[in-house]
Amino acid sequence: MPSGTLTRHDVVQSTAHTITFYHQNPDSTVFDATVREQRLDAYRDQLYNPLRGRVFGGRLFGRDFVSGDTYHGVYDRTDYQGWRLVSQRSARRHELTLALPVGARVRSVLISLVCRRER
Repeated sequence: MPSGTLTRHDVVQSTAHTITFYHQNPDSTVFDATVREQRLDAYRDQLYNPLRGRVFGGRLFGRDFVSGDTYHGVYDRTDYQGWRLVSQRSARRHELTLALPVGARVRSVLISLVCRRER
């Protein structure tokens, strides 16, 4: 990553039954830093920046799930915070939906979890 590049964290919002997460790129991105590094400033207005202002993320939810607690950890020398969805009752099968916006449409992926009790 070019020297002096700033990164921004993702936004995570937990409600009673969902976890919504997204990231919005600022107007100045690694694209601009690369243009500077490559000494292409004179051509900046002719170049398309595919990262400027881009928003991406999704929402995770499921029937009979409620938001649980948060937790913290370290992964690859990076601190992180996690959010839990907790089932309200025991069941042999749970289903979660991961909804992801793609262009102007939202695509959903159904995640089925089959629970097996250890004997």
